[in-house]
Amino acid sequence: MRLRIPEAQAKRRLSSVLRQAQAGHTILVLRHGRPIAQLGPVMSLPLRLAEAGSTELRQVIVESLLAEALASRNDNLVAEAMRQSIPRSRTQAQAWDTAWGVRLSAIARLAVEIHGSPDAAAKWLLSPVMGLDGHRPIDLIGSGDIAQVEIFLGRLEYGVYT
Repeated sequence: MRLRIPEAQAKRRLSSVLRQAQAGHTILVLRHGRPIAQLGPVMSLPLRLAEAGSTELRQVIVESLLAEALASRNDNLVAEAMRQSIPRSRTQAQAWDTAWGVRLSAIARLAVEIHGSPDAAAKWLLSPVMGLDGHRPIDLIGSGDIAQVEIFLGRLEYGVYT
């Protein structure tokens, strides 16, 4: 549910507004009728992953949350979801700066465009790909080989499958 409230009301009722955001509502704060801020629930990917017992369950949760982030078209959310999707041991050596986040978001957008939906793109990112020597794109990204994934997506975009 999306709520629209004036800035003055948001200031007066901050605790109530935050409770609504925590409950899953998206709140658009308006000044003179124009949006100035948006509040909503935080994506709880690390918490959900920590609760996942089996590898299969973890895969389903990651795929679902990555698809949700891709559907949002929020580059920061997409980059964070992709970063959280990579096994922890691989992210320690990788610098996750703004430029890296931009590249991750570009890869995600292209994957959605090529595969037709956020769900299909998330599944592709998290599954072994024959054109990447059986590696999962997300693992190659995590190991720092983002260029190989970008090149492969470019080939797919132009119909070059070998």
